[in-house]
This record gives sequence, structure tokens and C-alpha cells, in this order.
Amino acid sequence: MLDRSSSSTYGGSTTPLEGFTRGVLRAVTSPLQLPVTILKTSVQKNIFYGTTIGAVKGMANGVSDAVGGTVQALSSAIPPNPWELVSRKLAYISAFK
Repeated sequence: MLDRSSSSTYGGSTTPLEGFTRGVLRAVTSPLQLPVTILKTSVQKNIFYGTTIGAVKGMANGVSDAVGGTVQALSSAIPPNPWELVSRKLAYISAFK
């Protein structure tokens, strides 16, 4: 199995705290996707396209960021190699028997 240094982590975070922080920030700022996307698409195309299609895209981006951020924050506590922890715990328990 891979060790922690060679495994790539989601979002470039290297510690569980960084992964948790990135996930929480992503979920908290997800409502801002709606006005940002409306503004961007209005500037790129026109105001009608920005307020209709941009609103739909912004809502999809917001929901995606809210769900993705929540999953990232919750999964940051899961170690990249859980079997390593299990084997260390078993070795610790068997040493005292």
C-alpha cells in the first residue's frame, strides 16, 4: 500500500485540518455561486441569458459546492491508509497480552 507522503489528497490538502477547512469554506461560500455565475454569464453573453441560464448554472454550481464541501469536510477525518492504524492497534494490544 502507499504511504501517506506518496498518496495524493483531494484539493491539495496535506493534513486533515486543511481538508476540513477547505470543505467547510467551500460549503459556506456555495450560495455565492448564484450571483457570481449570473454576473459572469451576463457579461459574456447578455443580460437575458445571464439571468436565465446563468441562474440555473449558478444554482447547480452552488448545490455542487455545498454537497462537495460537506463531503470533503466529513471525509477529511478518514485516514488515507486505515489498515495501517488497525495493524498498529493490533500490535499494541498483542504486546500487552
